[in-house]
Amino acid sequence: MPVKKTKKVSSAKSTKKTAAKSKAAPKATKKSVAKTTAKKRMTKAQKEKIEQFNKFSLDTCIEMAKAMGVAMDYDQYASMLMESADISKLSENVLSQYNVDKKAFSFEKDGYDTDLIPVIFERVEKTAVVTASDFTEIADKVKKHQKYVIQDDSTLNNDEYKTDFDVVREVLIIAQKKDVRSTEDMEKIINVNPKQLIVTFADLAYKVLNFFEFDDVKYYEKFIFAVLSQFDDLRQEMGNRILMDVADLYIQRGDYSMGDANYQYILRENEIKDYIYYRYASIYQNGIDVDKAKSIAATAMQVVGPEYEYYDKINKIFEA
Repeated sequence: MPVKKTKKVSSAKSTKKTAAKSKAAPKATKKSVAKTTAKKRMTKAQKEKIEQFNKFSLDTCIEMAKAMGVAMDYDQYASMLMESADISKLSENVLSQYNVDKKAFSFEKDGYDTDLIPVIFERVEKTAVVTASDFTEIADKVKKHQKYVIQDDSTLNNDEYKTDFDVVREVLIIAQKKDVRSTEDMEKIINVNPKQLIVTFADLAYKVLNFFEFDDVKYYEKFIFAVLSQFDDLRQEMGNRILMDVADLYIQRGDYSMGDANYQYILRENEIKDYIYYRYASIYQNGIDVDKAKSIAATAMQVVGPEYEYYDKINKIFEA
């Protein structure tokens, strides 16, 4: 019988969305035919001007743009790049929004002009973790890696876990930036629902993290609950499962107090307890502490009757 969903999963395990701010893996070079064509049409003077803009720090460029009346900071440029990959159009929108007269500034006289705006967008695009120009590539990665089947080869599984972590992080960043609250709504943005990828990622985590460093378990816990906090449908469907996964990982690594605390929380918050008790007893029965497994099963037998799906399995642990 499925475990009843709780309302407190996210609040008990809510975390700051810091996991998504981790350093991103190097991204592939972005190419654009439109940009290439534009560069070919540049005069020598224009090329030299753009080269000069690129010699300045990005912060300096942003300050020069402010001097032209474009009152935007890095995050605002990055936010606009989440909406569109068309830098030319974005630049025109900015100049229009801030009523900047293209003839009011001269590179020769002022040291900058409105050609600075697309340069800023291009440089922000290179440094931002995710932009709209990445959506197609991210969608392709989601489609590919959600199909992964756990192997007998631990090296392959470990490598896939790390790759999946990066892809899920990119999905999370997009969702956070665009305030997406369900995986179905996420599909409207990147043209693929990331739910299966996240399930695959969680399956892999449960398989491989027992062999990783203890801190990796703690980092995964913070990250996966950031994901569940962002996607309401996943929190409802996977919340209890992830709590038990993390509890098992702590118990397997010898942190019994943390694992027990997780299980006690889930038991308090759910009326239907047979599956929870079964998993709780099973993790100890699996070569950790058979006596404790029997003790947990004995406690379960006080509230779980023959009408429950996992009664017989709990009883076998109790009588073993």
